[in-house]
Amino acid sequence: SDTEKAAALAAYAAQRGLPIGDDVIGYLLAHGRRDMPALLATLSALDRHSLAVRRPITIPLLRDWLQRDLELGR
Repeated sequence: SDTEKAAALAAYAAQRGLPIGDDVIGYLLAHGRRDMPALLATLSALDRHSLAVRRPITIPLLRDWLQRDLELGR
């Protein structure tokens, strides 16, 4: 369920020390791929991206990153 996925993503983020709000997780669930391996891979890649651009993980960062990813055809 979405509640279980959100809890799993929050636990994964906390384990990695990622400061991610519930709003970001909700946006990812609404606009990203729905399977857990893809969701976890997205969080991991988003973490690397946020470090590279030196920006916190927020909805605008996630939205821009997902849009860029779609434009590149990944």
